[in-house]
Amino acid sequence: DRYHDKKSMEILFSNFNQSKIKDIKIISSGFVGNTIDHDLHDYIVNISKEFLEKNISICFKIITDLDIHNDTHNRYILSSNLGYDVPSFDAIQKGQNSTINPLEPKILEHKKEVFLKNWENEQVLDIVKDWQKVSKFLEENGNAKSYRRECQKCKNVFTCKPQFRDNPTCLECFRNTKH
Repeated sequence: DRYHDKKSMEILFSNFNQSKIKDIKIISSGFVGNTIDHDLHDYIVNISKEFLEKNISICFKIITDLDIHNDTHNRYILSSNLGYDVPSFDAIQKGQNSTINPLEPKILEHKKEVFLKNWENEQVLDIVKDWQKVSKFLEENGNAKSYRRECQKCKNVFTCKPQFRDNPTCLECFRNTKH
């Protein structure tokens, strides 16, 4: 899915049979604004540790190649023998009418091949291991949901919305400024 964020991951990770799944690989796009941020990174780091204790590995990668992004639109859940074309988490959360469609075996094999090819691409970065590169990519493209900045007054690091990233003032200093 191009649009994974922390909330969609919370939904996904709370709704699967943990005794049947041992390896989770997720790809999302870094070209879509307001989804990837420090909160998502921190959540993936923490949930990965939690699931590792249950012998479940999680890896979440971010597409930083425009060609791969442009070729990726639908959302799929793929396993070794089953696959589904699924609606976005946003549509599900809003209660919109959507369908989950099973993939024909031939289409499933093709989608798995494409997924694994993209997974191995050096422009698809691991949100945990490559966080500095992912963060830099999001910064340069203006696609982060939020940014961590040093307050220009007190020098504390804080999280701010995109519109405040170029003139960072933490809430405490902003409140103390006379207008």
